[in-house]
Amino acid sequence: MTARDDRPGYLAIVEWDDIVSHAGWCDEWEPDIEPARCIDVGWVIERDGYIVLVRSLHPAESASGDAAALPRGCVRDIRRVAED
Repeated sequence: MTARDDRPGYLAIVEWDDIVSHAGWCDEWEPDIEPARCIDVGWVIERDGYIVLVRSLHPAESASGDAAALPRGCVRDIRRVAED
C-alpha cells in the first residue's frame, strides 16, 4: 500500500447538469432552453444520497482550494481516474 492508498477520496471526472434559466420576457409558453452540461475533474471526497463533494486539491495536500457540492440528482456520471 502506498501513501496515496490511505487517503480519503478518489480522483474522478464528474459530469453534471447545471440549471439554466431564461431571465427575459418569453413570448412562448416553453422557451427552448436546456440544462448546461458541465464537467469537473477533482477529488470526490464525499458521496451520499444527496450530494457529491468534489475538490480540486486533495485535503491531504492542501487545506485550502475550491470545492463543489453537487446535488446528486444533477450528477450524470462519475468516472474514476487512475493515479500513477
